Amino acid sequence: MSGIIELLRKKRSGNELSSEDIAKFVNLTVTGTAEDSQIGAMLMAMFINGLTNEETIALTKSMVDSGETLSWRPEDIVVDKHSTGGVGDKVSIPLVPALAACGLKVPMVSGRGLDFSGGTLDKLESIPGYQVNCSTADLKAKLSEVGCFIVGANKQLSPGDQILYRVRDVTATVDNLSLCSASILSKKVAEGTKYLVIDVKVGEASFFKTYEKAKEMAELLVRKIKNLRRLLLKQKMEIKASFFKTYEKAKEMAELLAFPTLISFHVICFVSTHLYPHYLLFYNFILKFYCFYSAGVVEDINGIILAKVTHALGAGRTFASQPINHSVGVRLTKTCGDFVVAGEVWVEVHHSQPKESIQSLLYDIEHAITIREDPSSTDHGKLVLEVVM
Repeated sequence: MSGIIELLRKKRSGNELSSEDIAKFVNLTVTGTAEDSQIGAMLMAMFINGLTNEETIALTKSMVDSGETLSWRPEDIVVDKHSTGGVGDKVSIPLVPALAACGLKVPMVSGRGLDFSGGTLDKLESIPGYQVNCSTADLKAKLSEVGCFIVGANKQLSPGDQILYRVRDVTATVDNLSLCSASILSKKVAEGTKYLVIDVKVGEASFFKTYEKAKEMAELLVRKIKNLRRLLLKQKMEIKASFFKTYEKAKEMAELLAFPTLISFHVICFVSTHLYPHYLLFYNFILKFYCFYSAGVVEDINGIILAKVTHALGAGRTFASQPINHSVGVRLTKTCGDFVVAGEVWVEVHHSQPKESIQSLLYDIEHAITIREDPSSTDHGKLVLEVVM
């Protein structure tokens, strides 16, 4: 069987890897035999040359087989959801306990931020003391006791994905359909879910910029999940700006603390933030800067620009071991379609640097938001575009 150099040479040259080749690569990754530079080189070769359907399925299965697979009682209705991610997307955090309260079992294995998009685990870690790394014994006990959990992949559960996910984040190999789908489904199969809903985000602030690319991803997931003998309901949802209004991990959690006060779940994008001041007691914010805009209606919020700003403030990673500053970011109290009064404070920048050093970022924020004087011409389109079974 080929060593890592031979595998790299084979994929670099555009040849198809066999199931044995891919299993070998994942094994070398998990055992630490392959260095991060070699893992990154393989991911880039896969990204550039592409993966066949057979290679993608083999990669998914090898990642599942790299660790344990959880099993649950036959009478349990075990469900989960996964999002391909986008700026400000945090539906999982309120949804999981809501489903558990309805009697379902939700063993969610989630991920960290990728590229410009903040991760569910990073948001949860803004809560002091929250643990995302748990043993399988602990997970089984928690599911039995509470009915749900949100944790990350670890050395026991999908360790192959844990490593590849981390390296993809810092090697510009995130937005590849095959690598994305293998990462998503390996975690979901390993956690033992029986019913899975995946929402594929499409738009400026997501990994899939066009409807066509998002649909291709949805159909790929459906094909793969059938091969992996799981039931999948695939739903695409548009995310042009964000579901929520805040681009900062501690602030996003403050929004979610207020979520149970909502009457209707489907208006999640209008979640209250009245607990926000109380949550700030956990953090020592050094500086605030307030942005002002003219009167009108918020027509557009460019989530990608805001995500890059928060990354530059310290809320993102440029190398795998870089810590995240949970206390910096941008807080918006308005969203698309809301009316703004001239001089109203609705954009806050939380930072730990002198104002002079972030002037370019403030300029970026100013140009990320479009205000239209005439509200009648503003059309935000549909939230749910299509369901693929």
